[in-house]
Amino acid sequence: MTTIGALVERLRKEHGEAGSRQPAGDVPQTVFRFAPGIPAAAQEGLRKRYPAELVDLWSATSEAELFLDPEFGQWGLKLYSPETAEQETRDIRHHEELELAPDDLVIGAFVGDAEVLVVRNAPGGRDRGKVVIGLPIDPREDWPVVADDVAAFLERYVSAQGEKYWEN
Repeated sequence: MTTIGALVERLRKEHGEAGSRQPAGDVPQTVFRFAPGIPAAAQEGLRKRYPAELVDLWSATSEAELFLDPEFGQWGLKLYSPETAEQETRDIRHHEELELAPDDLVIGAFVGDAEVLVVRNAPGGRDRGKVVIGLPIDPREDWPVVADDVAAFLERYVSAQGEKYWEN
């Protein structure tokens, strides 16, 4: 498995900071956007609160858009910055949109869908760092676990060219 930093760097080289590509099949042209990574000074505090792989992602790019459909806005994944992830998680809890556990963190959203990308974050929990797809219409116990960590999720998602591989 490649590191998150190496994967982000490869995507930046292949697609540029705002590059585009035409995936195979009927998928529309997509765009990738990467923000600079968070400063090293901020990483230490985040490492105390979040799984290492998630902080590694934010170190490589504080936020990103992958496979974004610029024409219709019906495709892609927005990965949130630490601040946005915390705010989105608070907002979802406040509006009771999803059945989040107290330590769940919403780290992204699928464009054009109600699904969100959630990292389980219970300190010392067996499933800490696991990535699940938060589905508003399903109870939390039915949410699919799509990867053991953020790095594995991104690797599979990129390999699937932005397709929701867990639905196949």
